Amino acid sequence: CGIEQEHGCKQLSQVPQRFGGDREVLAAFQEFVKACQNSAQAAFLRRASAPSADQGARFPPAGGELLSSGPLSRELLLRFLAGVSSALLSGDAVADLASLPPEAMPARCVALQRQYLEHCGIEQEHGCKQLSQVPQRFGGDREVLAAFQEFVKACQNSAQAAFLRRASAPSADQGARFPPA
Repeated sequence: CGIEQEHGCKQLSQVPQRFGGDREVLAAFQEFVKACQNSAQAAFLRRASAPSADQGARFPPAGGELLSSGPLSRELLLRFLAGVSSALLSGDAVADLASLPPEAMPARCVALQRQYLEHCGIEQEHGCKQLSQVPQRFGGDREVLAAFQEFVKACQNSAQAAFLRRASAPSADQGARFPPA
């Protein structure tokens, strides 16, 4: 497309603020975000089926039995959301993500989130299912919804920060994947 990667990423992060009143642009942007999320989920599923040896646990699991059924309490949910958001935006997590090829970053980000679920005492699959239900279960709870939005932003921002860090420190293995337009 002829757009330098770092500039393009920076511009994409500003689409909602710059084009908030343009429904067509916002709809296209939402489709783009959805495609990115679906791609990240597919990458995670591929990665999860073949874990690498260098993907050690960053967060130790909680001691005792993990919560594997029933709804998450509001308090546990808020603790997870605040903790994982902070962890994903930490320098260590961003450096870890930046050390990977760009196509592996989303899978590692999801793996970190899943590890943090167990760190909070929540079985991974159960936690993922419960997180998908947050907007429906807590639709009237502004504090939970705000924490959930921060979690979503932390997921996006950690990958974006890692991508920018990686782009600002080019190495020989970072050849262009697409020819310039």
